[in-house]
Amino acid sequence: MKKKISPEASEALRQIDVHINPLWQLGRNALLAWTICKSGIKVLVVPVQKLLGFVSEQPVLLHGTRFMEEKRFATVADYTRVEPIQIMTSLKIGNTEAADVPWQTVEGLIRRYSISETLARAVMLFDIVGFSKATPIQQIGRLNALEYAINAGQRQMTVWGVPIDIARSTTGDGFYVWNRNLGLGADLALLVLLILVLAENNLDRSQDRFGLS
Repeated sequence: MKKKISPEASEALRQIDVHINPLWQLGRNALLAWTICKSGIKVLVVPVQKLLGFVSEQPVLLHGTRFMEEKRFATVADYTRVEPIQIMTSLKIGNTEAADVPWQTVEGLIRRYSISETLARAVMLFDIVGFSKATPIQQIGRLNALEYAINAGQRQMTVWGVPIDIARSTTGDGFYVWNRNLGLGADLALLVLLILVLAENNLDRSQDRFGLS
């Protein structure tokens, strides 16, 4: 049975996120690894361009979880010559009864600021047709409508009890969308989301006509 996270633990997780977000620098950096230490956690923050150089020699750096045991974490820190950054927290992290949250919960937070290579994952690409010919105001409206359709589809799947944890990145005239969860079930859930987004878009055509491809 999944352990319920207390309000205090939720606030501690939020505080960790508050500390991590500035380190990310809007995508200039990536969180390569993290580990548990006595007074909280330690993270390795690497500029993305520098990280891609390391990966050309050590592709394994982008595989697996960002959580590492202390020994491996130290090895990666030495290899990248990056000084670990400590984030203080009273949160007890682990998979024991005494822990406030499992390490997988913190992993989910960290991965939002990291880069990982996935060998098999379904991805949706939405491009707004005629986007470059639209006025700036129309472009904003169409991107907003597309984002609403994606959010509405995810909300409906939550109502149905279908687990999906979507992430997205912009293409300028649309979005890449993927499920953070892995596996056939996750890919099928993404397919259902695609159908819902297209249905929402079709309903919206009568008010503001635009196409997706």
